[in-house]
Amino acid sequence: NCEYPDCPTPRNDECEDTSKQCPDGSYVYQDPFNNCEYPDCTACCDPNDKPGQFGDSSCYLGYQCCPDGAWSCNTVDGVSFICDGQLIFSGFGKECKKTKSSKAMRN
Repeated sequence: NCEYPDCPTPRNDECEDTSKQCPDGSYVYQDPFNNCEYPDCTACCDPNDKPGQFGDSSCYLGYQCCPDGAWSCNTVDGVSFICDGQLIFSGFGKECKKTKSSKAMRN
């Protein structure tokens, strides 16, 4: 009576060797163990919505990009921010990379 472990998901060697650029400027690659699907990009904050731009005086004490891709104003202590209903001090997200189209939308 022999037992064998389950076989791993078969690798798909048919994936094209391509990458996809994410809004934060990083790249993701097709996953040969998941039918050549691209993994999700990490959320990032839209630079056009950054507080304090274009005459906006909100967040005068500072702001950070939350891991979920939303901007958050400082909570008056200089180091903490409310992201997705939780008070955080680190582990912030990234600002999305500016593109020519986002620049044109402001003008």
